[in-house]
Amino acid sequence: MGGELSKIGEYAIRCWEHRDRAVEKRLDDTAHMLSRAVAAVDASGQFPRLADALDEAVRQLELGSVALLMNVTPLAADAARRILEVVFFTIFLKDDPQKLASWHAGAQEFRFTGRLKAFYDASPPAVANGPFGLAMTDSLYRTLSASVHANPTIWNESRDGLKLAAPLPTLAAREEMLHDAVRSVMYVLLYVLPDLEIDDVESVFPAHWPSVKGALGI
Repeated sequence: MGGELSKIGEYAIRCWEHRDRAVEKRLDDTAHMLSRAVAAVDASGQFPRLADALDEAVRQLELGSVALLMNVTPLAADAARRILEVVFFTIFLKDDPQKLASWHAGAQEFRFTGRLKAFYDASPPAVANGPFGLAMTDSLYRTLSASVHANPTIWNESRDGLKLAAPLPTLAAREEMLHDAVRSVMYVLLYVLPDLEIDDVESVFPAHWPSVKGALGI
C-alpha cells in the first residue's frame, strides 16, 4: 500500500509542476473576494449561520481549485455544486432556525432546484431575472449535478483527469463553473443583505456589474 501511495504522491507533484499559474491566480482572486464576504457578514452580525456557510464555501472553492489544477475536473464540478448548496440551503432555511441548525449539524436536505425556484418566485422580478438569478443558477446547478453523476460522459472525463494534460475546453469550462458558483452566491448575498459592504465586490462580476447593479437596485 505504501508503494501505491508513493506513486499517487509523485503523480500529484507532477500535476502541480504542470499547473496553469494564470488559472491559479484567477481562482485565488475569487477565493479572496469570497473571504471578504465572510468577513463582512461576520462583522455585520446579521446572519451568523450565513457567515458559517460562506466560510465553508471558501473551503469548497479551495478544494475545487486544487482538483482543477490537478486536472481532476469532475471533483472541481462537485465542489462548485457544494458552494451553491451550502449557501443557498442556509438562505432557504433562514426562517426555520431549528431546521437550519439541524442541517448545519449534519441533517440531510434535498430538492435544491424546487426551493431555488420558490425562493426566486418570491423575490422581485428584477432580482429573479437578473444575470445570476433563477435561470443562471438553476442551469448551473443542473449542469454541475450532471457532471458529478456516474455516467459515461464523466467516465471519459475521469480518464482525462488521469493525464497531465487534460483537454483545455474541459478545464476552462470547469474553472468558469467555479467562478459562476461564487458569482451566484455573491449575487444572492447582496440581495438578502442589501446593506452589506464588501470592498471591490464589483470585481466578482467583471463583465456583468452594471446589470447586477440594475437588477439588485444597488
